[in-house]
Amino acid sequence: LGHHPYGKEDMDYVYLSLFYPDFSDNAALTKMLWTGTPYGAVDIIYPGMKLEDMERYNSIIFFGYNRMDSVRADFINDLMKYVRDGGVVLLSIDQLKGVKDELNLDNSENFIGTKAFPDKMEIKDYIEVTEETPFRIDKKRYSIAPIREFYRGEKENPWVYKVTPVEAKVIARDSRGIPILLYNKYGKGYIIFFTSPTLSMISGEKGKPFERSKFVEDIIDKVCRYKDIPVEISPKNDNVEFLLSRKGDKEATIFIMNHGPDRWQGDIIINVKEAGLSEGIGKNISGKIVKGYENIKEITPETEKIRDNLIIKGIDIEGDTADSPAFIRANFALINIR
Repeated sequence: LGHHPYGKEDMDYVYLSLFYPDFSDNAALTKMLWTGTPYGAVDIIYPGMKLEDMERYNSIIFFGYNRMDSVRADFINDLMKYVRDGGVVLLSIDQLKGVKDELNLDNSENFIGTKAFPDKMEIKDYIEVTEETPFRIDKKRYSIAPIREFYRGEKENPWVYKVTPVEAKVIARDSRGIPILLYNKYGKGYIIFFTSPTLSMISGEKGKPFERSKFVEDIIDKVCRYKDIPVEISPKNDNVEFLLSRKGDKEATIFIMNHGPDRWQGDIIINVKEAGLSEGIGKNISGKIVKGYENIKEITPETEKIRDNLIIKGIDIEGDTADSPAFIRANFALINIR
């Protein structure tokens, strides 16, 4: 995520490092091919996905220059149903265009609660979050560079589309009051959208290639955390990977792996309701701590139940300081829950 010749069409993908911190593909035999997972399991999905599959996800975030009808004409209809039934979507306006690259929002104006026009408006000086939202976005000001530089030497003044909110609420504006970020309540869910053509059109403080905007990072983080994440770790650590696998609603396995150099000691927090598990699960818990393929330790961890959260305490996983594939040493834990 940083070694490919990105142009402005796909610069948004630098934000994947929020979900896969420190990942690198610069060599085949380094442990940088492994990464922690601060939001738990994340999937990269295809627009051919059906509505019933979309509904498995708390939120869907669009990167790059997607076209809503590039795979199937009714994708936008399913996306609207996903939000209406309680889903959360984050995108930028160009991703609502069709394959003819036309900004025609007649069919989605009610969806985004805003009228949008092809007029380009440069943004200046800073972006400031000024409004309260259900996403607990902090009210603060972010500096932006006056010019956005892309990988191939292209430079462009950061700009957004002209919009007129109807039902949508403006969350953030630039120094001249131009809307940058809005959200609309649609049915039971929300759509949050940048008025820029892509996420990466919003510059950071320096405007350099591959520079991520702290503003965009904070918005993505708040959207991902709007609904309770089924599994979390405490203390948080970007080098620790964690996944949950269910067998129905009465049995599950937690996999947690330490890719960093430092030992991790902490708790695993499972939101039983969000994970789709039965309320009474957790009466029988066993596990293994593994260091390398042969050093295996059986454990019976202590637990605590606080409302919907099942807390598995005292997990201890060694770090990995050698620069070679992490799976050779495999410092991880497997926790079985019934």
